[in-house]
Amino acid sequence: MSGTLDQSPVVAIGGMGGSGTRLIAAIIEALGINIGSILNGPLDNLAFTFFLKRPAWFRSFPTDGEIIQALDLFHAHMIGNKSKLDKVESRKLFAEIVDGLNSHPQPVGADEITGKKILQEAQRSNGTEVQWGWKEPNTHIFLPQIIERYPKIKYIHVVRHGLDMAFSQNQQQLTNWGNHLTPQDIDSSLSLPSRSLDFWITSTKRAISIGKNELGENFLLLNYDAFCQTPEESVEEILSFMEIDVTDDTKKQLQGLFAPSSIGRFRDHDLGQFSNEQLETVSKLGFDIV
Repeated sequence: MSGTLDQSPVVAIGGMGGSGTRLIAAIIEALGINIGSILNGPLDNLAFTFFLKRPAWFRSFPTDGEIIQALDLFHAHMIGNKSKLDKVESRKLFAEIVDGLNSHPQPVGADEITGKKILQEAQRSNGTEVQWGWKEPNTHIFLPQIIERYPKIKYIHVVRHGLDMAFSQNQQQLTNWGNHLTPQDIDSSLSLPSRSLDFWITSTKRAISIGKNELGENFLLLNYDAFCQTPEESVEEILSFMEIDVTDDTKKQLQGLFAPSSIGRFRDHDLGQFSNEQLETVSKLGFDIV
C-alpha cells in the first residue's frame, strides 16, 4: 500500500447523492486511507466540492482543461503543496470560485470558509508515503478527466436501487448536471421521479462504461442494497479490490459501521409514472422491481 504519492494508487468514491457512499468512505478511512481533513458529516471531501462543484459549471459545463486545472489544485491541497496554492493565478481562481459560491442562491456544500481552510491546511509534506483518496458523490461527473489525471486510480462507484433514488429528497445531481451529462435522455415533461430515474439510468450506465473500458480491474461497481443484505461478502469485495488484508475482527467492525435505512421505499409509491422501458432497465442493472 505504500509508495510515493504519484505511484501509490489514489482511491475515489462516487455515485448519486444518498446512494450509500458515506458507508464506503467510512470503510476506506477505517482501513487507514487518508480521505481528507475538510469533511462534512457524510464524509464528503469538501476541497473536492469547492474546486469542482461550481455553480458556474451548472450553467455551462467546463472544458477538460478547466477540470484538469481544478484537479491539479485539489491534488496540491491533498499533498500539501502550498507553493502551488499560493501562486497568483491560483489565488485569482480561488476568488472567482468564492464569488460564484457567494452569489449562488442555494448552498452547494462548500463555501468561502472552505476555501480559507484549503489554503491554511496542508494534508502532509510532499513525498510522504501514504495512500490517500476522497469521497464525493459528484466524482463520477468528472470521471474521464479524473482518469486522465490519475491513470492508475481505483474508483468505487456506489449504486443504489434506481427506484429508491427516484423518490429520494436528494435530487441535487439531477438539478445541477442533468442538462449537461445526458440532456437528450432527460425529458423535462416527465414527473420529477421519472426524470430522476432517467438520470440514474444514464449516469449509472455512463459510469459503468467509463469504468470498465478505462480502468478495468481498477473499477468497482458496488451495490449498496447488496451490501446491506450481505455485508460480509461486500466487505470482502472491497478488501479484495483494495488489495488489503485485515483480521476477522476488523472485518466484523467494517460490516457494522452503518445500519441500512430506507431500503425499498419505492414500494410505498405509485410506479405507474415510469415507463416499461425504465423499469426493465432498472431490472437489467441488477435490481428487483417487485
